[in-house]
Amino acid sequence: MRNRLNSWNSRNLSIGGRVTLINSVLSSLPLYFFSFFKAPVCVLKELVNIQRKFLWGGSSENKKICWVSWDTICLPKEKGGLGIKNLNLFNQALLSKWKWRGICEPNSSWSKLLAYRYGSLYSNFLDQVVCEGRGQSIWWRDLLKIGREDNGDWFRSNISNVLGQGNAIRFWKDKWYGPDCLMDLYPALYFKTSMPNCFVADTGFEHNGKWIWNICWAETLSSTESDEAEELLYLLADISPKQDKLDSMRWIPDHSGNFSVNSAYQFLLNSVESNIVDENVVHALNQLWVNDVPSKVNIFGWRLLLERLPTRLALVRKGIIVNHREWCCAFCYREKEDINHLFFNCSFSIRVWTNIFKWMKVTYIHFEEVWSHFNSFGALVKNNKNAKGRHLIWLATTWSLWRARNNTMFRGVVANVSVIVDQIIFITWFWFIGRIGNNSCYKFSDWCIDPLACLHSI
Repeated sequence: MRNRLNSWNSRNLSIGGRVTLINSVLSSLPLYFFSFFKAPVCVLKELVNIQRKFLWGGSSENKKICWVSWDTICLPKEKGGLGIKNLNLFNQALLSKWKWRGICEPNSSWSKLLAYRYGSLYSNFLDQVVCEGRGQSIWWRDLLKIGREDNGDWFRSNISNVLGQGNAIRFWKDKWYGPDCLMDLYPALYFKTSMPNCFVADTGFEHNGKWIWNICWAETLSSTESDEAEELLYLLADISPKQDKLDSMRWIPDHSGNFSVNSAYQFLLNSVESNIVDENVVHALNQLWVNDVPSKVNIFGWRLLLERLPTRLALVRKGIIVNHREWCCAFCYREKEDINHLFFNCSFSIRVWTNIFKWMKVTYIHFEEVWSHFNSFGALVKNNKNAKGRHLIWLATTWSLWRARNNTMFRGVVANVSVIVDQIIFITWFWFIGRIGNNSCYKFSDWCIDPLACLHSI
C-alpha cells in the first residue's frame, strides 16, 4: 500500500479524488490476504493509519490534522459517513464466506480435509460450544472465532434452515422454526429428551399420508414440562417434512437467501453504533449526496454540515493557534471565527446571502443551525425531480465564502461582496449547464435573471 501511495501525490488530488482512490484502490489492495487470513490488530491499525494520512493530504514525513473521526468516515453515506470500508469488519465478512462454504459444500475436497482433521464443519461453525484442542492451526482458530459469542454470535444467528426432507436439520439445535432454535425456546424439554442430536426426520413418522410428531423423552415430564410439550406439538401441527425437497440453508441478511460478502459486511456495519452523527445532520447529508456537483464540493458540504472545517476557533481547540488575537473572523475581525459566524452570522457573509436571495427573488432565510439553513434553502426548489440541483446555489455560496476566506488569510486578497456574488452566479451556471441542465434551452442571461425558473425546468 505504501508503494502504491508513492506513485500518487495526495497534494495534487482533491479530497474527493482521494476518497475515490481509497474506495476503489487502497481498500482493495489487501483483499487477497484478507479473504484468507485474519489480519492482526497492529496490521489493521497501520493500514488505517496509511489511509487516514492519505485522505487528509499527509504523508510519512508530514502529518495533517484528521478533522473527522475514522469511525464516522467508515459509516455508510446514508448514516453520515463517506462509505470508506472498515477493514476490520470487511476482513470478518470475507472470512465468514469460508464458514458458509464449509457448511454448504461438505463434499468438496477442502471441506473433507478440514472435517477429517477437526470434525464436522457444521457442528464447529454452528454449535454454541466448540472445543479448541491442541494441534489446531492459527488459521482454524481465527476462523472459529469469527462471528461467535465473544463477537456477537452474528454468524450463527443469521443462518436459518429451510425444511425439506428433514434428514440434515437437527430438531433441537438448528434454527428451522422461527427466529430461534427449539433448544433455546424450550430448554427444559431439551434436557429431558432422549435424542438431543436427532434430526427432524427422526422425530416423527408418516401415517395415512399425514405426518405424526413423536418426540422421545428420557425422563418423565413434570406438569409444567408436559404443558410445554403440548404447546410445542401444537406449534408443529401444521409443519411436516417435504419428501420431494432437500433441506437447505438460508442466509438471512440477503433477500435471495444466498450468502454474499457484501451482505455480511453491511450487516456488521449496521450493527456498529450508528448514532455517532445527529439525526438532523444525517437527514441533511442524505439530501447533500443527491446534488450533482464536483466531488470536492460535496465533501466540503459534508464537512460543513458536520462542522468539521478548520476555522480559526477549531484550530484553537486543536492547539494550532495559541494567540488569542488570531481568533478573529477573517472578514470582519470582530468576532471569534467559528462555522456559524463565518458562513452565516458575519456582517460580510450576511451581505453575500442577502444579494443571493435577492438574485433568487426569495425571502431571506435567517440562520439557526447549519442543517436547518441547508434544509430551508432546499425547500425553495419545490419539484422533487430537481433534487440534483436543489442545493446547488447553497453549496456554491458556502464554497465561495470559504475560498474567499482562505484567499484573505493566505494571499492577502481583500474580499469583495459583488465579486463573490458574481463568482457564485457563474459557478452555479457552470454546474447547472454542464451537469444538470445540459438539455435545457435556457441561456446564461436567463440564469442571471431567474435561477429558480431554470432549476424548475429540469
